[in-house]
Amino acid sequence: QSQLWTYPMNAVTPDPTRPWISTQSSIAVEREASRAASKRQTARSNLALLTAFWIYVALSNVMYANSLQGSLSELGMHNFFAPWDARLLQHLFLYPALIGAVYLSRRIGWQPIWRAILLQVLCGIAFASLGSFMMDIAELLVKSLPGRAIHQGAMMHASDGTLLELFQPNRFTWLSATTNFFLSYAFCIALLTGFEFYRRLRDAQVRTTALERSL
Repeated sequence: QSQLWTYPMNAVTPDPTRPWISTQSSIAVEREASRAASKRQTARSNLALLTAFWIYVALSNVMYANSLQGSLSELGMHNFFAPWDARLLQHLFLYPALIGAVYLSRRIGWQPIWRAILLQVLCGIAFASLGSFMMDIAELLVKSLPGRAIHQGAMMHASDGTLLELFQPNRFTWLSATTNFFLSYAFCIALLTGFEFYRRLRDAQVRTTALERSL
């Protein structure tokens, strides 16, 4: 009888917690995969929104400069603004820098607020200060094309041949370009932040609705 109730030493007793652990592990893997898919979807949505916004900025700047140039040409001020193709190249060159600046901005976040605002402003200024530099590169490329005129800055003359000393583009070009692109960058950050807030609010409402239906 003693042998009937004796278990071998190498016998493995079943662990009743193994099915539960396996289930929890599979749930964790599914959640991690869902988070990764959600992050990829968010990144694609942000990139699409960022691209559409930058196309709008480029087209609006080109049309604004061309309309002003048409008015100034009637006053004898020719080539005051850069040509449209150079301006498009400028925005094209700034596009990768914009993506990098937005990515850095999202990494910085907004907490703590005093430190975040300072870093966000520095990030925006760093991006905006590239505007004049990219325009110089774009003008060099366009200038290499035959028959292309580049704006001459302070060498512009009125119809009577006198120098227009009132306009000194070389003095204010960098400041005006930096201010313009800084405002565009700030609006881009505000647009992405608002879109992110809307997406989180929508997801919270969807989860709340699904929870109410399950009760």
